[in-house]
Amino acid sequence: AVFNLATQDRGWHGRATYPAVEAALTAMRERADAEGVASVAMPRVGAGYGGLSWKKVRVIVERVFAGWAGALYVYEEFDPAADAGAD
Repeated sequence: AVFNLATQDRGWHGRATYPAVEAALTAMRERADAEGVASVAMPRVGAGYGGLSWKKVRVIVERVFAGWAGALYVYEEFDPAADAGAD
């Protein structure tokens, strides 16, 4: 399954908002539960191009997924050199 999370007000040109991140994550968790998804992997949603503080977004992620029976993987760092060896 792939979840596309809308966290920015005006498409990719706008900045993300904390309420939008929380709403998107909550909807994703609800859909994952409904569809029987047992694990979710995601980047630092809302940070980067979204312009939000990862420190604050991480608190939202932890709150939304607290007590979730599934496995949540958040990729906080990207190492292009490590990825290059995957081919």
